[in-house]
Amino acid sequence: MSISTRVDLALLGIRGATPVSRTAGAGPSDDGHVRIDGLGAAIPRNPLSPYVLEEGRVLFDGNDIGLDVQAVDRPKFYDLSTADGVAYEKIAKLHGTSVLATTVVQTCIRYDADQRCRFCSIEASLDAGDTIAVKTPAQLAEVAEAAVRLDGVTQMVMTTGTSAAKDRGARHLARCVRAIKAVVPELPIQVQCEPPGDLQTIQDLYDAGAESIGIHVESLDDDVRRRWMPGKASVSMDEYRAAWKEAVRVFGRNQVSTYILVGLGEDPDELVSGAAELIEMGVYPFVVPFRPLAGTLAVDVDRATAPAADVLESVTDMYGVVEGNDLAGLSGSAITVVQPEFIVQPCTGTAELNAYRALRRETFVAEQGLFAGTDHDDVDDDPRCVVLVATDRDGTVLGGVRLAPCTATDLGWWAGSRLVVTTSARTSGVGPALVRAACAHAESRGVLRFDATVQKRNETLFTRLGWIRRGDVEVANTPHVAMYWPIDRIERLVSSTKAMLAGVLAPLKAQPLGLGAKGFRGDDGVPVPGSDMIAACDAIIPSMVDRDPEWAGWCAALVNLNDLSAMGAYAVGMLDSVGAPTQSRLTRIIRGLANASAAWQVPVLGGHTQAGVPSSLSVTALGRTANPVRAGGGSVGDRLTLTADVEGGWRRGYQGQQWDSTSRRNSAELTTMASFVARTAPKAAKDVSMAGLAGTTGMLAEASGTGAVLDISSIPKPDSASMGEWITCFPGFAMITADRPGAPTAPSGPALSAECGELTDIPGVALRWPDGITTRAVTSTVTGLGEA
Repeated sequence: MSISTRVDLALLGIRGATPVSRTAGAGPSDDGHVRIDGLGAAIPRNPLSPYVLEEGRVLFDGNDIGLDVQAVDRPKFYDLSTADGVAYEKIAKLHGTSVLATTVVQTCIRYDADQRCRFCSIEASLDAGDTIAVKTPAQLAEVAEAAVRLDGVTQMVMTTGTSAAKDRGARHLARCVRAIKAVVPELPIQVQCEPPGDLQTIQDLYDAGAESIGIHVESLDDDVRRRWMPGKASVSMDEYRAAWKEAVRVFGRNQVSTYILVGLGEDPDELVSGAAELIEMGVYPFVVPFRPLAGTLAVDVDRATAPAADVLESVTDMYGVVEGNDLAGLSGSAITVVQPEFIVQPCTGTAELNAYRALRRETFVAEQGLFAGTDHDDVDDDPRCVVLVATDRDGTVLGGVRLAPCTATDLGWWAGSRLVVTTSARTSGVGPALVRAACAHAESRGVLRFDATVQKRNETLFTRLGWIRRGDVEVANTPHVAMYWPIDRIERLVSSTKAMLAGVLAPLKAQPLGLGAKGFRGDDGVPVPGSDMIAACDAIIPSMVDRDPEWAGWCAALVNLNDLSAMGAYAVGMLDSVGAPTQSRLTRIIRGLANASAAWQVPVLGGHTQAGVPSSLSVTALGRTANPVRAGGGSVGDRLTLTADVEGGWRRGYQGQQWDSTSRRNSAELTTMASFVARTAPKAAKDVSMAGLAGTTGMLAEASGTGAVLDISSIPKPDSASMGEWITCFPGFAMITADRPGAPTAPSGPALSAECGELTDIPGVALRWPDGITTRAVTSTVTGLGEA
């Protein structure tokens, strides 16, 4: 195929239906996946294109141009769904003939209109309901295994929207890679992300199992970057170069790539020269044309068009010379395609389960003599027990492991046990893969503590995999070691939501009465000097406003009224500031806010409303109390009480993240719960917010100059939420209070109240388990703001 034909197809696309296509996303999309002369390609779908796909041929003005084109068949895994009803197709897509692709986080902190990459539509597919916001490691592992088994997928590409955390989303990528490698260890994976703030994260991605990495810059020209990607341009070219250099060191030459778009206004000669420099570094530059996509700012606002054909042809020609001369010297190669020797997955039937148990008897009873007659125990009879098995290409069971809750009521404390591998597979990586799979599965189930008792001779293996020794024990007269897998779910949440506050807010804190009077700094609300008024203010993230406008309006009131409630104040009114790109969205936001105003019987007194701007929503709530309750009023020895409304369910689209009970309550129930803190008058109180129960408890303790411990078994929670989900989610209505031992608690209406811990002299938050062991959930302070 000539360069001119390639250019035409890349710019003009084709007409015709393709079973596998992509309609929105973070990069070039709205394309159909085909094979051209046997090679995979993604071609823009353009109903106005002069090129027509018809019965496997490409026609131009009715004439066959000599290309054999075959559409990629719809994959079988698209017909499957997860146990909770999420279609596999919404978790990952087939790209080309054999590449599985996913965006693990479908939102981006740079998606506000003034920060967004103008060619990007990462949240468009989310708004259309074609995907889910966050893909969990377990979901991705499940889909990857099915795609390999059913459709012969040979590679996987994983990208992510940019997060607010220092790693910019890379750590979640690493967790996902690790989970996938646990079940399909030989599936090659490329990860894609912005340069992480901590370059150690690049090593973490490699250690998790990624074979290659894409750190995409799109343009090497700073003027172009500021114009086309203003938010992303805040990451300097020096940071990109440092990240590329470190990635080449870690992954090797030609295993690091970046995209450069033709047609953004850069000088073609400088573009090709920059590509040559990247090649010299060991970074493979994919030079591709800018593709106008409806729904992006580039098309809808800027009316941008594709680059001129002669420009693209010239760049392609020059780049071909550079590529041919310079890539020949690169060591390494592109991803090697191999079929996995084995896969790890949950046991799918009686035959696999029986094979696993037979292997256990052969190993633990006959070979090692640990048990007499049988190793069957109560865990095997627990219906909650999960068995993971490793099977080879023929379906033969090579090994297995089981994991199950350690308590009658699932508190998020699980243990793995009965890890076994056939003699012939003990040096093939099956054992480590099973251990990693068990860890990934446990975390995906919301587990907060994961233990194992391993034979002394296996301690080195578990230590190498990241497990930590707890102590020596003896099982069946044989030396064993009690170990645990470090789960940092709570610490990660705290780090991403609250850890930056001290640094960011330092200029405000330095002013007189900055961040509130002494005793109220960092509190839910703040007393207005010289009055009995309490003011609180919260904003809703723009992506949530775009995705679910009415729910955003409701939540804008909910979070502010909760703040006043935690201060012991009675709400008297709210002020709003609302912006939206269309009148329709503006109306829906206001409708949600009005519904909340009516439900709590708190009027919206005024504010600011504007259409034709990016979505934004913030509310200020005003309340009254003569005796405000401080978050920092606690002291060591005070008992902690959680009061929460555990009825309701997960908000659609926010499984495991946002609990909704309040929208189902009547006004009397809502106002009774809202007055709970005022009627109880505890020494300290906070409403549970985006940092979750553990993080919010840490904030109360930090403001009080103490630490805290939570009794896991005493925390009231919904039956349909795992403990890990419940203490890290936004729970709708929940108050954590601290008071002297034996202090009375007022009636809380439909909410449940239970003592669940105490304030201590050790900073941070610990979790106390039924066996008396405590684990650290938050290792130090949450916000860094210190004692109020």
